[in-house]
Amino acid sequence: MKISKAVKWMFLFTIFNLSAQNKYSIDFGVNTQPTKTIKINDINFGIDYSKIVHSNLKIANELTLNSKEINYFNTHVLNSLSKYNQMSNKFTLSYLKSEKKQFNFEIEPFVASENNLKWNDIDWLGGFNFDYKWNNNSSINLGVNRNVVFGKPMILPVFTYNYQYNEKINFSIGFPETKIKYSNNARNAFYIKNIFNGSVYNLDEASKTFSANSTKSSFSQQTASFEYERNMEGNWFVNFKAGYDFNRNYLLLDNDYNTTTDFNMKDGFNLGITIKYKH
Repeated sequence: MKISKAVKWMFLFTIFNLSAQNKYSIDFGVNTQPTKTIKINDINFGIDYSKIVHSNLKIANELTLNSKEINYFNTHVLNSLSKYNQMSNKFTLSYLKSEKKQFNFEIEPFVASENNLKWNDIDWLGGFNFDYKWNNNSSINLGVNRNVVFGKPMILPVFTYNYQYNEKINFSIGFPETKIKYSNNARNAFYIKNIFNGSVYNLDEASKTFSANSTKSSFSQQTASFEYERNMEGNWFVNFKAGYDFNRNYLLLDNDYNTTTDFNMKDGFNLGITIKYKH
């Protein structure tokens, strides 16, 4: 995967700032989504950190890289549209107005392309949300966000209701993610999740000839999953995921995000494993 100099600087900036932060984590994961006609394999790498810069001010940064490989069965796509790469860097500024109220501002430049990342493909996501804590057990988050959970950039409402049922069980109900967490001890955590997720990529010139006016590839699905996370030793964790994708879409789009080709992907399993280091 070739990366332009500007994208490399985005990556190096995050690495060099880790030592100055209060908290950080690093994760590496692999994921597969097999169907009868198409198989998608993902490799993911992420670094995130956070720092309290003032009594009521906090910053956080999350850098993620994704490499997607597509295997086609019984189609004439052959070697075209077989690799996609993505890099994003989400910066969050949080202002704690009081013990119960917090305002969060997010900005997320991202680059997503077929084959090699190109700086001129950069786009921007982000938004604003508000946290309100009712009591020690419950809180709510409301806001608006420009994201790609439906396979193209859209401004959508986001919300989460958090409830700590007891020391072992926690509920987070909302959009685009809902999850239930159960932890029977300090080393084991079990999750049931429902997530809307997607991505969009700019195509190379060579691939645009596959379908007239196609300039982008779009992926989207709703994933219901069960996850088990284990603290192996010290700061090291491993996460196992077994899920199922609903409403799965793989499309080619034109510049106005109109569909030019639908690969008619079937719903199917979503399996993954991630290794994490948390500091």
